Amino acid sequence: MFVGGLQRSGTTSVSNLLGSLDYTSKLTLTQAQMARNRPWEMQNMTMEYFYDVVSEGDVEGKFVQDVYPYKYILDIVGRSSVEDPGGGSIADIVRQQVLSDADVSDQNAGQRLFNEWSPYWNVSKEVLVEKTPENIIMAPLLRHMFEDQLNEHAYFLFTLRHPLAWALAIEKWLGGSLKRLHELQHRFLLWMEVMKVAQQFIVDDTRGRSAFVMIENFTAVYAREVVQPLLPGGVGPNARRFFEDKEFNLRVMQENILRHSVQYVGCWLKGKSYDSCRMRCTTLSERYTKSPHLYGQQPRANLAQENQATLSALADQHEEVVNTFGYSLRSALRLIEEPGHWNRQLNRFNVDDMSVAELKSFLFAPPPAAEKPERSDFDRLSDFYALRARPLRQGAVIFAPKLNTITGSGKALGGMLQRQDSLIRSVQASADHTGLIYFDWKPQRSSTLPHCTKGPATYAGADARTQYIAWREYIQQHHIEVTTAILFLTTPTMAMHYFAKVVCLVDRCARANSTNAFMCNCATDEHVQLV
Repeated sequence: MFVGGLQRSGTTSVSNLLGSLDYTSKLTLTQAQMARNRPWEMQNMTMEYFYDVVSEGDVEGKFVQDVYPYKYILDIVGRSSVEDPGGGSIADIVRQQVLSDADVSDQNAGQRLFNEWSPYWNVSKEVLVEKTPENIIMAPLLRHMFEDQLNEHAYFLFTLRHPLAWALAIEKWLGGSLKRLHELQHRFLLWMEVMKVAQQFIVDDTRGRSAFVMIENFTAVYAREVVQPLLPGGVGPNARRFFEDKEFNLRVMQENILRHSVQYVGCWLKGKSYDSCRMRCTTLSERYTKSPHLYGQQPRANLAQENQATLSALADQHEEVVNTFGYSLRSALRLIEEPGHWNRQLNRFNVDDMSVAELKSFLFAPPPAAEKPERSDFDRLSDFYALRARPLRQGAVIFAPKLNTITGSGKALGGMLQRQDSLIRSVQASADHTGLIYFDWKPQRSSTLPHCTKGPATYAGADARTQYIAWREYIQQHHIEVTTAILFLTTPTMAMHYFAKVVCLVDRCARANSTNAFMCNCATDEHVQLV
C-alpha cells in the first residue's frame, strides 16, 4: 500500500495509522540497519541530511532505493524557470519532468525495488506500507512495477489538504533558491496540477485500488469509509474495532489541523503570516524580517487588500475545480467579511471557540442541499465523547517527549525516534486503547514558550495538561480502565547532559574570564546533579 501526497498534507499521519494495524508493516529503519546498510549512500546523500529527514518525517521509500531517481517535487518545480530551456508552465513541469520516469523498460525493476525495501519491512505481514510524498505522481510507475512485473496488488492512498492552507504551510521550506514557488499563485497551481494527475489516476483505476484522503476530515468514521475498503478483510470486525479505538487521537488531530489551516489562511488574508508555534499571526515587521526573499525588504501597507484580491481572483477562476476535491476558496473570505472572527488583542482568529462544522465551513465546499450531514461531524468534542457506552476495556496511557527539540547529533536523535516508535507500537498492539500524550520540555532561547518543531503526528499542539484533561474525559465516557502508564525519559535524559555541558562551560568560562570553548571544555558528569 503506497501513501503519497504533497509535503505537509498528512502523509506521515496516514502511514503511521496504517502501519499500526496488526497485519501491516511499514518501512522502519533500526539503528543497526543504518550502521550496516548505510542507506544514505543509495541516493548519494550525506549521513547528516538522511538522519534529519528520517527524524522529521519518518522513513520514505525514495531514500532507501536506487531503482528510480530521487525526486523532491518542491525542489524540481521551485528551481525551474520560464526562462530556462527546460522550463515552462507548472503543468509542463509536473507532467513531463516529474513523470518522465513512469515508463520503465527494465523488467526486473520491480523485483529490485522490492528487494531493496524488504530489509525494512516485516515481509511476513499481509500488507506492506510505503510512504513517499511523491507517490502521488509516481503511482503509474509503482503500479507497473508491482502489479505488472511482480503480480502483486498495489493500493494507493493520496492525502489532500486545503490548497491555500497547504501553500502557506510550506513557506518555511521555500529558501531563496526555490524562486518559482515564492509566489503563492504558483504554489496553488502546483497543488492543482498534482491533484489533477492523481485524480486522473484514480479515475483510470478500474480495479478500485486507489482513493483520496482529506486530512482535515480524517476521523474514525471517515477512515472506515475511505481506507478500510482498501484493506484485507474490508469491513471485518477487527479492522472496524481498530478505527474505533483510534477515535480520540484522530479526532484531536482533525480539530488541530482544521484550526491551524484556518489560521494560516486567515493570517494571510490579514497581510501576515501564521506562527504555528505561538498559534498567532506574525506582526508585519516579523514577517519581513523572517522571510525577505518571499515578502521583500519593506512592509507593504496594502498587503492585506492585495491578498484578499488574489484569493478572489483565484476563486473566480478555479473555484469549480477546487470544489471537485471537496474544498472551497471563496468560503475562506468569510473570515474577513464576517465580524467577530478576528481577535485584534491576541493577533489571531477565534478558532478555539469554533466547532468542527464551523471550522470546516471556511475550507470545505458547501454540501449539496439534499445531502445528509456527515456522521463524523459532531458539533464539539463534548458531543463526541458521549457517542455511546461500551464494555469496560483495558487501556494504557503513554507520556512521550515531543522529539526533534534537541541540539545534537542526528544519529542519536534518529536512534531515539526508532526506539520510541517501536515501543509505542508495542504498547498499542497489547492494549485495547492507548492514549498518547506528548509533552515538550525544552524552552526556546530567551523564551518561556515551548520549543516549536514538528512532533509526532498525534501531537495536538496543546500542552500536556490540556491533552491529559481531554483524554481523561474521553476514557470516563468510554468505559476504559487504565492499567498501564508509561513515561518516556530518553530524550530529556540526553538533554540533561547537553544542558549540563552548557552549565559546565559557562561556569568554567566565567572563572577563566574567557569564551573560548577549547579553553573551557570539561566533562559533564559533575554538573548533572546541579542541573
